[in-house]
Amino acid sequence: KTQKAKHMSALGPWSAGLFDCFGDIGTCCCVFFCAPCAYGQMKQLMMTPGTDGGACGSCGDCCVMYLFGGCPLVGCILIMQQRAQVRQAYGLAEAPCGDCLVSFCCAGCALCQHHHEIKVRQGMIPGPAPQGSPSADDMDR
Repeated sequence: KTQKAKHMSALGPWSAGLFDCFGDIGTCCCVFFCAPCAYGQMKQLMMTPGTDGGACGSCGDCCVMYLFGGCPLVGCILIMQQRAQVRQAYGLAEAPCGDCLVSFCCAGCALCQHHHEIKVRQGMIPGPAPQGSPSADDMDR
């Protein structure tokens, strides 16, 4: 196998599918009614694992998404960057397709998937964290 193929086969699956938005209805509502707040919460959870993320999480990130997220290109780029950070932090595969395509075509679903994954990995909600992939605690060590 090539180096890239070996790396891709070592990556784990997401704990929820891209279109499993309604599996975590609280997250789904948060993303639907205030995507910038959900984005800020996820940034805060990634920076300080174990916290609840607050109402708007990282206020600066929430404001950036609120101010610039209205431009589809900028909002999708922010989501794409966040998706890459979540994948890297938890050793996740770039699935079901590339980060760029997911972020531009399914931005709301992608935000739900990111938020759900972070909450599962940090033990905030029950869910199947894939075996052998790093948890938030492992990332701090």
